[in-house]
Amino acid sequence: MFPRAAGGWGRWAAGVVFEDWECLRDRVSSGVPGGRRIVAAVDAIAQACPPGPLSSQDLVHGNFNLASTLAAAGRLWVVDVEALGAGPLAYDLAETLLVAAEHGHLTESAAARLRTYAAGLDRREFAICAGSVGLTMAQSFVRHGRADDAASAVPGIVRTMEQALALAEA
Repeated sequence: MFPRAAGGWGRWAAGVVFEDWECLRDRVSSGVPGGRRIVAAVDAIAQACPPGPLSSQDLVHGNFNLASTLAAAGRLWVVDVEALGAGPLAYDLAETLLVAAEHGHLTESAAARLRTYAAGLDRREFAICAGSVGLTMAQSFVRHGRADDAASAVPGIVRTMEQALALAEA
């Protein structure tokens, strides 16, 4: 289970967006080319979404993306579950969208389908989760010594967070 935050992934997401856990804003703005754009998108989410607890009723993968799945014999298997914990479904959806956007694997039609699904979730939670995942993902470039690779990922990360915010404001 996710050990870093009492309250699971929802508490982590809110802590990152509203309380700047682990000082991620400073790390991203100073260590990632284009990081100030990511921080500005997270700040816009924090200003538009009222703080407060996020759901902890669902089982969340915690780092879900296509690399966490295996397809065989008409079934989809989910693997890599060391970050499994409680939280909002919106966290895994935000992670999927942001990882795909970062790697340039997100077609507009796939993004539209996933955003349609997000519209059926708690939109505030989705925006907060997107802000948290985007900021954490950007900081991982610095943590793994890949800050130069971040420049190409920043536009997709920012666009995905802006779309999450627009959905929350709709």
